[in-house]
Amino acid sequence: MNTTITALIAAASCTAAASAGIAFTVDFDDRPIGPSTYAAAGPEQILDYAGGQIQFSGGVILGFPTAFPAVDFATEPNVYASSSTGDPSLSDTLAIDIDLGGAGASLVQGLLFNGETQANDFIVTAYDLAGAVVDSAMYNIPSNLDSGAAIFSLSSDMDNIYRVEFQEYNTDGAWNMLLDTITFNREIPAPGSILSIAGLGLIASRRRRA
Repeated sequence: MNTTITALIAAASCTAAASAGIAFTVDFDDRPIGPSTYAAAGPEQILDYAGGQIQFSGGVILGFPTAFPAVDFATEPNVYASSSTGDPSLSDTLAIDIDLGGAGASLVQGLLFNGETQANDFIVTAYDLAGAVVDSAMYNIPSNLDSGAAIFSLSSDMDNIYRVEFQEYNTDGAWNMLLDTITFNREIPAPGSILSIAGLGLIASRRRRA
C-alpha cells in the first residue's frame, strides 16, 4: 500500500470516528438489474434512498456494464452511471442530495470509476445547504482499460454536506463516469474487491482545490 493510500485511509478513519447522525450505505443492488449498456438504459433515473433523505440524479442504473473492465471492483450487479454517449437526458454532473433527518452528512465516501479509454481528472465537490463549497478534491483516474477507479472521500466537522457533485474535468464535451458503494457518515467498507483496489495501487491521488 503506497503512502497516498495509507494517508487517505487514515484520514478517512479519523473523520468517520468523529462523524455523527444517520449512517447509510448505497450500492444500488437493491434495484432490479439494469441493462448493460447506456443505449438500453434510456433516460435519467432519479433514485431515492433512506425514505427520500438521499437522492441520486443525473444518471441511470447499469447492471454488469459492458466493456468496463474497471467495474470488476464494484459490487455486483448495479452501478449508477452517466455518459455523453447515452440518452440526452443524462447529465455531465452526477449529484447526490442529502437531508438526513434535518441535517447534512459529515462524511461521504465511495467508488468513482472512469468509463473512458483515456485517463481523466474528476472533480468531486461537497456543498452546504446554502450552496457554499464545504470540501472538494480532484482525482486523476487511469483509463477504464487500465482499471480506472478511485475511492473518494469528502468530509465536514459540521454535518453540513447537503449535496455532492461529480464531474469529469475535460474540454472535449465527453464524459463517462460510474459510482458504487457510497457511504454516508461511515467509512467505506474494505472487503474483497475494494481491498483489491488498494492492493493494486488504484486509489487515485487526491489533489485539493483552492
